Amino acid sequence: MDEMRFHWEMFAFESMFARRMEVPVLQTAKSSLKSPQYAAPFSPV
Repeated sequence: MDEMRFHWEMFAFESMFARRMEVPVLQTAKSSLKSPQYAAPFSPV
């Protein structure tokens, strides 16, 4: 599914960006994955 692929691409990009910026965003990303917001269709603005 393209939506799931988009989610994983964004997740990989966010994790890579967090590593470059040396900011602990991975925990925030993991917690956001559990939120119902990710279950619904996601449309970036």
